Amino acid sequence: MGYAQDLVNAGYYGYQGWGDAEAQADFNATGGAGKGGSSSGGGSSGSSWDEFAKLFGLSAASPIEVPPIQVKTYEEYEALALEELRPYYERILKEEGGDVEKAKGRLEEDYQRGMRIQRENWETAKKNYGPQMTAGESPMQYYNRTKAEYGTMPTEGISQFSNLNRRGVASSGIATTEGNKLRTSQEARQEAIDLSLKRYNERAGINRARSLEDIASNWARRQFMLAEEKKTNAAILGRQKRSDEISLQEIERKNLLRKAINNQYR
Repeated sequence: MGYAQDLVNAGYYGYQGWGDAEAQADFNATGGAGKGGSSSGGGSSGSSWDEFAKLFGLSAASPIEVPPIQVKTYEEYEALALEELRPYYERILKEEGGDVEKAKGRLEEDYQRGMRIQRENWETAKKNYGPQMTAGESPMQYYNRTKAEYGTMPTEGISQFSNLNRRGVASSGIATTEGNKLRTSQEARQEAIDLSLKRYNERAGINRARSLEDIASNWARRQFMLAEEKKTNAAILGRQKRSDEISLQEIERKNLLRKAINNQYR
């Protein structure tokens, strides 16, 4: 059986009727791609395995040994890919981790600033109101104690005493009743100032704690997502590396078979 017929038997139907020398020259010139034909079997194109099988059939009489394809497992390629991706994801974690710490720092700064401003406002309000009437203190005593003091409370105390004095009841039971009313009003306003500061501190503390929790949970979620992304990309990259290695070895094996065929029919 001649070379041309061997090619036809291997599926290269385009060589039907060719001479051996012409078929060999054309086969070599096409790098082993060969000629297709009009037969129902189709041409020489097909899967990589089909091409290898045809070449293997043509080189059956050759003593050449074709090495088997040897590649690592999917897991080994994935491990290599993970190591390759590690510096990239470490850099992302470092950069974003720095942003997280910066966000925490700014949150703490805002909290402390807000507390300081609120405390200053509280102290200013206290100062603007001035000293209040004490329990058991008469309007006259309050007037004498605070007439040189600054603030809303001393001012209204002076006004009240002046009114009582003008009416001639500065030392009467009426003065005591009016004085008690003033003291009660002053205590309510002082309590409102203190309560406002206390509530602000509580709200600010709760908001600070919740914001820190949100930052921590968001950062944990982001770390998990990056880890999952790295594993997914490593799996894709590992499969690609394995596929590339198989393709490379297939090319090398086909080249060995082509050399064997050329030497066999030369």
